[in-house]
Amino acid sequence: MRKHTLQFLNRVTILLILYSIMVSLPVFAGSSDTWKSCCSSGCDYSPSCSPVSFSFGTYYCCSSGWSTSKCPECTTTTTTLPACSGSISLSLSPNPTSPSSTVTASADNLSNCNGKTIYIKDYNGCASGSTVCSCTSSSTGCSCTFTAPSSPGQYDYYACIDKNGNGNFADPGEQSSKVTLNVISSTTTTTTTTTTTLPRTTTTTTTTLPRTTTTTTTTTTTSTTIPPSIPKCNSISPTVTVLTPLVPSASNLKASVTFSCQEWNYTVRNLTLILYIDNQEWNQTYCFLNRKGLVTDLGWNGTQMDDSSPNCKRGCQSCGNNGKWDCDNKMNCKHKDYDLWVYSDSSKNFVNVTFTCTLPQLSPGSHTLTVLPVIYHSSIEMKPSKTTFMVVSTDGKAILQTLTQPFKVLLRIVFPFLI
Repeated sequence: MRKHTLQFLNRVTILLILYSIMVSLPVFAGSSDTWKSCCSSGCDYSPSCSPVSFSFGTYYCCSSGWSTSKCPECTTTTTTLPACSGSISLSLSPNPTSPSSTVTASADNLSNCNGKTIYIKDYNGCASGSTVCSCTSSSTGCSCTFTAPSSPGQYDYYACIDKNGNGNFADPGEQSSKVTLNVISSTTTTTTTTTTTLPRTTTTTTTTLPRTTTTTTTTTTTSTTIPPSIPKCNSISPTVTVLTPLVPSASNLKASVTFSCQEWNYTVRNLTLILYIDNQEWNQTYCFLNRKGLVTDLGWNGTQMDDSSPNCKRGCQSCGNNGKWDCDNKMNCKHKDYDLWVYSDSSKNFVNVTFTCTLPQLSPGSHTLTVLPVIYHSSIEMKPSKTTFMVVSTDGKAILQTLTQPFKVLLRIVFPFLI
């Protein structure tokens, strides 16, 4: 009897153990009593980094079996490289240099910037300047070469790098300070002077043969000069020509402004014309050009639109910084929105600006137009230039009187007794 009792208890114990195991195992939703296996092959589930959801919780099938936490093999390690840092600096060599020579631009003062592209840009700066050369940076920087401008003058350059890859050069340390390249013209002059002493003859009571002495002197002089034929901009006035000398009041006046001076070249930062009618400033309501920057406001770009620039774009239909200019093959460039023409030739330090603006209400008779150009290479103000034009009445009789007025004055001078 005791033996049967022990067998019964053993069986009950075994059943309880099996029951507890079955209760502790996960039960899949939709298959209430069935346990499914997890192993590398031949099982219901293979190891995966995606979780499996049950009605009682979430599990992962891992290489080691079921787990309530993410599998160890699904954990990845990310290595973060040090960020590109430092404030970029620029040097140019040789400086000064001669026209059209090769210049080396060196950018440095960086750390951990391997693979970044460094751009060397012209006077317009990192945001809108033209790239003259570029290079791929090592950890600390790199260098590249470009051709110096063909005309003597001072030219500004910047080094630019996008350190954090956000698509601009606006963050601290991403653009260098301005570096000015001095382009000068060198000439060597050699002068040779020869002095000859003619034979000297002395006669006394005794006859002496002639004695001849010849002396030759050679002098060599070397000098470095900038051609003096082109004046400085602050020493001259522009040439102003009114192309519509007889114009009705409140109608359009067309004028041309021309000058040639040392500081004008295709890298000039800006040109502003300050305009006056009868010594009163020409209101911008009537004249769009007054105090407007040719480069900064109207988008003219000398690196594309100067006849002597190495980057000249002949026949360009969308030239300038804003694509608002049309240029023909002779680099006569017209603004698309205004009656404004510009021709520039930096090899001759020459520029011509022709424009049309509306006059204010003026009385019939003689009036003056005054033009004061300001060149922003370093804010150089030229001397003002004044010219005259005639405003005529729209009435036919008044127009005839205005046209004949100079002849009446001449008659009074020549034949005073007839008037």
